[in-house]
Amino acid sequence: MHNLNEKIVELRAFSVKIEARTLVLCSTLDITARKRAEEALVTKNRELMREINNRRRVENALKRSEQKYKEITEFLPDQIYEYIRILN
Repeated sequence: MHNLNEKIVELRAFSVKIEARTLVLCSTLDITARKRAEEALVTKNRELMREINNRRRVENALKRSEQKYKEITEFLPDQIYEYIRILN
């Protein structure tokens, strides 16, 4: 977390030759908002990746479960399957 009074600046320096003298010109640009927005995006991207990974794990678990019950029902005798269907 940043201090709210802290500013992030970009500093640019240029050397300029005037007559026999070399001068350095500097300019600054306040990039605080941009940097904080970038940090927020990085944080949100990490959260989204965690969410995506969690959903993939759940999806894979569901696929395994569906496959397991599909295999079980394929081996059930038809009469038992029909009986279960009638009860439901």
